[in-house]
Amino acid sequence: MQAPGAKTRREFYKDSLEKYDELEWIRVIKTVYVQKREKRLMPGKDEYGRRAKRFLHGEISAVPGIPFDRVEEYIASIADGVW
Repeated sequence: MQAPGAKTRREFYKDSLEKYDELEWIRVIKTVYVQKREKRLMPGKDEYGRRAKRFLHGEISAVPGIPFDRVEEYIASIADGVW
């Protein structure tokens, strides 16, 4: 039996990924990150975070032409004001 709210959370993740909206992807990534950090991430939910991250990194790499595998480094450098 699923925990109360499990269906709602699953729908939130699915809907967010299907919207093709960067802010929704960030919301999913942040939610998964926080749940993982607090050790309350339900099994299988990490995949939604990985998918949202792939989508977001794909968008970020396309705009300035950054190679996909360097997006995380690019984001970190912007946060540090280095790039």
